[in-house]
Amino acid sequence: MGTDPPALGWTTDVLANDGEIVQHFVVDYLAMLDERFERIRRHVENGDHKEALIALLSLESSSHMVGAFDLVAAARRLRETIGHTDAMELQALLAALLDAVREADAQLRCSWQLGPRSEL
Repeated sequence: MGTDPPALGWTTDVLANDGEIVQHFVVDYLAMLDERFERIRRHVENGDHKEALIALLSLESSSHMVGAFDLVAAARRLRETIGHTDAMELQALLAALLDAVREADAQLRCSWQLGPRSEL
């Protein structure tokens, strides 16, 4: 599935067809992506499930807005599992989320012709 930049069409429509604003949204989304993942990781590893759930919901919604549907799915799997599984499974889901973050970042940068980023 990956990313689907045409999914941004509805966002552009809402913003009076201003592609520049949408691109700025994508750039801001990417700039915060590493920090958002780290915050989720810390909350999960510290057992702060409420804060992890809130951060995951935020990541899911903004990822959907930029068309990063694999990242949406990875965040949802982790969110739905928190509090119902062991630490080993949570670590595996965090690893899958990190992979999805990296893939979404690479695909969005390519789609929007943005420069490379530093790795997590």
